[in-house]
Amino acid sequence: MGPRQQPPRPPPGRPRLRLRAPRGRRPHRRVRGDPRPLRAAPPEPAAPVRSIADLQRTIEVYSALVGAGDFYAAFRLYCDRLADPLYGRLSAYTTIVELLIPLFPAGLRELPRLSDPYDQSRALTSLANALALVGRGDDAAALRELDIRLGLQQRDPSGLVISLVNWALSIEAEDHNYTALRTFTLAHRLAVAAGGRQTLPLRHRARLAIELGRWDEAEADHAAIAARELDAHDRLTLARDRVTLAIYRDADPAPWLAAAWREHQRTPRLFDLAELHALEARVAAAAGAWAAAETHLCEALQLARRMGASVARFSARLATCLAHLDRPDEARRALADARDASDRSLADAHLALGERDLAGPLALAAYRDAWGEGPPWACVDGLRECAGLLDRLGLPPPELPPFDPARSPQIACEAEIEAFIAELAAGRADP
Repeated sequence: MGPRQQPPRPPPGRPRLRLRAPRGRRPHRRVRGDPRPLRAAPPEPAAPVRSIADLQRTIEVYSALVGAGDFYAAFRLYCDRLADPLYGRLSAYTTIVELLIPLFPAGLRELPRLSDPYDQSRALTSLANALALVGRGDDAAALRELDIRLGLQQRDPSGLVISLVNWALSIEAEDHNYTALRTFTLAHRLAVAAGGRQTLPLRHRARLAIELGRWDEAEADHAAIAARELDAHDRLTLARDRVTLAIYRDADPAPWLAAAWREHQRTPRLFDLAELHALEARVAAAAGAWAAAETHLCEALQLARRMGASVARFSARLATCLAHLDRPDEARRALADARDASDRSLADAHLALGERDLAGPLALAAYRDAWGEGPPWACVDGLRECAGLLDRLGLPPPELPPFDPARSPQIACEAEIEAFIAELAAGRADP
């Protein structure tokens, strides 16, 4: 399904390191005998941040604070000076992982060594999101469950909505779409009960509904999202989802692609730019415009390398383009960088190269992956594409078990969350 970028917990303003409390939050207090000195932050970069090198001085100060055991000051510096450029602008997920893991000296199944629950939650969210995007899904899911438990402990509905959505993304990445959709719905119900923002759970529920072929439900969720709640990134993500919906419905995606590019100009991020090029490549390839698809995939590859992200997905699709352009040697070189790509992408590339003996087993494995839990919880586009591959290879689809809800995981802390929703709803009903 490709990487997904989830918003971290809303940052507590942009205070200086000598802290003034953000609006609506209690100030961080030093206790008597607290050995953690407050240090002056390094100066802000003189020019816009364009690479990790522009943040090197701040990263050095952060590392020194961590090395001295001053996790409090280190994390404040991370939030103030590093979180936004690393996650938002540079999509430097590997660097985020390297910086945040030392805040978890007891391991990634325990809370970070930060005294404030809000800081703990933000560290959990930020690290989990980065881990998910570098392929460490199990660690991400464990941190997200910790964050759910912390949100329940703190009776923090807005934080808990974010934690639930992020946990659902981890479950979805394991092809447990039934539980993921239920979790997005639970998060939405919690947001409604708390009278809070509903955009995040609605947006993700709509996105998954698109993948599952529940297109009318996706349209209804899109219509329910309040325009006043949308920021520029929300608008970009919704436009991208609309492109996907148009592709799946065999409609014209051009208007939504144009809208997505406009929104990208307002919030330029490497991750979003790579995904837009990937969508353009898919549209071009579907029209047989292989040269145009190649151009977009080469752009996506360069961006993935700049982010330190996997290039396998784009490399496999580029190999298919090059094979259709009668450049088999280049296609095989691209395949050498695609070993971790999906079986479907690899099967498509080998078939385009005429290597049916290699494509067949991959296409069968891809169909099994696309089946997931089984219809109606399988991704319709994946199944359709895999069935088409098997048809071109003259192979029948394998017999696979139907969906069984008993084999789906339970939502983390579901009973406690239901009780919290009931408590919040009762409180709002009281005069």
